[in-house]
Amino acid sequence: MFDIEYQFNFCDTLPKKCNGVEASAIEFLDIYDTTTDTCEVLGQTHDDKMLYSLIDDKKAEKGLFVSFMGGETCKGSLTPELNGLPRKVVFRMECAETQDKEVSKWSDALL
Repeated sequence: MFDIEYQFNFCDTLPKKCNGVEASAIEFLDIYDTTTDTCEVLGQTHDDKMLYSLIDDKKAEKGLFVSFMGGETCKGSLTPELNGLPRKVVFRMECAETQDKEVSKWSDALL
């Protein structure tokens, strides 16, 4: 009945705005499989609001963190010290040692 949907774009802002704001990471409320206008900006890709860092500085092949910052101000958090701070989201993208054969089939289907 109710779901939270996360939309993000690592390269640019999303085509859909949240509260009139262009953003690269947005949390939307879905009701009965329909995205509503109820949303929160989690982060941006512009104005130094996006950071990349390696998971392991000595082994770049392990993957990276991508952080979107500069989101809306946090309110009503169960962690009181976060209230009043801008929201952020961090993606941890780990690289496999080998490529799954199903991935190439999936990516070929998209092209």
